[in-house]
Amino acid sequence: MKKLFALLLSLVMVSSMAAGCGAKKDEGAQADAEITKQTEDGSGQTAPADGTAEDKPAEGAATDGQTAAGGEVKIAFLVLEANDWTQKYLEDAKAACQEYGYEYLEFNCKGDPQTQVDQIQTCISQGVTGIQIQASQNASVAPALKKAADQGIIITSLFNMEPELQMDDVLYYVVYGQYDAGRLVGEEILKHADSGKAGIIGGTPGADNSMQRKQGFKDAVDGKLEIVAEIDASWDRAKAQTAAEDMITANPDLKVIFPIDDGMAVGVLEAVKAAGKEGEILIGSINGDPVGVEMVEGDEIVCTVAVGTKWYADKACEVVKQVLNGETVERTQVYVPEVITKDNVADYK
Repeated sequence: MKKLFALLLSLVMVSSMAAGCGAKKDEGAQADAEITKQTEDGSGQTAPADGTAEDKPAEGAATDGQTAAGGEVKIAFLVLEANDWTQKYLEDAKAACQEYGYEYLEFNCKGDPQTQVDQIQTCISQGVTGIQIQASQNASVAPALKKAADQGIIITSLFNMEPELQMDDVLYYVVYGQYDAGRLVGEEILKHADSGKAGIIGGTPGADNSMQRKQGFKDAVDGKLEIVAEIDASWDRAKAQTAAEDMITANPDLKVIFPIDDGMAVGVLEAVKAAGKEGEILIGSINGDPVGVEMVEGDEIVCTVAVGTKWYADKACEVVKQVLNGETVERTQVYVPEVITKDNVADYK
């Protein structure tokens, strides 16, 4: 009986040991699985034995269409007005986002600073990755842009902002030489009329691009042409035509009108034609839009100055990707303007 009891006890102990070994084996397999999981590169594939992940971006880098954290990249383009240049710019922006695999958003504040501030807040709420902005009024939108940057949004600005706004470490400036563009128009106009009265038709009141273009022209013609009228027409063709009509009526001997973009130049040209002064009043413009190029080719205006819409749009996506990848990005990048005259207009068709 004692021998039988001892035999049964031995069998129980063997069974318990086997069960214990089974538990340890399961725990070991689970630990091995955890180790394998930790060596994966994030795509569900185990990294090679040499420690490198084949065909994978560097750790923490953004891939096309995604942030480093894996979220979708969204870029919002905030514009001032709907005009010929803006339409081409937004088309290029949409194409650039498609090329990079980014989601595209657009907002038009129609020249109203408060509307643009609200749109920036909407961008923050929607969790956009990047913003590219034509600021309506620098001082008005700067606080909202700072708030967006504090949320990690990467902001490229088409306009410079005044030093006192302290935005140089907040924004990435991808800017056109607005002042130089105005200066180039002034210099070209002086080749055809080195004296007389001139009028200037600006864009949105207080907008940096409008002020810079006007100032560049003024400095170029200073001491040669007399600026007798300056009217802002908010980039609107009809308003520009009315402004030109008023200038011509008030100054029958007017020699030059400088509308600061091609869309407004169309309205100015209509006013000049209606007054019977085509060829007498010289017109110079900026943007290099197809309509501007056509007017130069047809000897209807003296010149326009090219503004690269595609360059801006590409920079929006390029800067976002570079920042997400941890690359060093220059805070200011400048597009150099080029004057278009009858001599080189064929190069821009």
